[in-house]
Amino acid sequence: MGRPSDAPRLQDRSPDPTFHGEQVLAGLAGELAQAARSGVPVPLLSERFPDLTLADAYRVQQINIQRRAAAGNRSPVTRSG
Repeated sequence: MGRPSDAPRLQDRSPDPTFHGEQVLAGLAGELAQAARSGVPVPLLSERFPDLTLADAYRVQQINIQRRAAAGNRSPVTRSG
């Protein structure tokens, strides 16, 4: 099942990074990080939280990047030239 037909798409929403509380987004980031470590998928966040914005999604990604960097992991993306 997808989102209801009347639900706005992620890109249609206003980019408000404070829409969801930082604690909620940090929890989602932790859930995704655990799924990445274990290899066990989690249910789609967009289905569980249909009001997530694109800004929320980028913030979750940023939290996980910051956590990996704090743990001493280097970014797999490098540029040269």
